[in-house]
Amino acid sequence: MDINIWLLFCATELLLCLSPGPAVYYVVSHGISSGYKASAVANIGIVTGSALYFSLSATGIGTLLSSSYLFFSIVKWIGAAYLIWLGINLIQQKTAIIPYQRLLAIVL
Repeated sequence: MDINIWLLFCATELLLCLSPGPAVYYVVSHGISSGYKASAVANIGIVTGSALYFSLSATGIGTLLSSSYLFFSIVKWIGAAYLIWLGINLIQQKTAIIPYQRLLAIVL
C-alpha cells in the first residue's frame, strides 16, 4: 500500500472517530447517568472498537467478508446473536434509562 493512501486512510479514520454520532450520545448518556468514570470506560470501548474496525479494514478482512458468503454469514449470525443477548439484558435491567428528551435537553 502506498504511504499516501495509508496516511489518507488514517486521517479519514481520525475524522470519523472525532465526528459526533451515536457514540457521542452513548458516552454522554453514561457520563450523565453514571459519572465520568463510566463515561471514560464507554469512550475506551468505542475507541477500541474503532481501532478493531480500522485494523480489519486496513488488513483486507473487509474484502474477505464481502467475497466469502459463508464467512459473512457466520459473522452476521454471531452479530445477530450478540444483539439479541444485549436486548434481553436490557429488558431485564432494573435501573431506569434516561429518556432521550432529557438527554437532548442536557446536551443541547
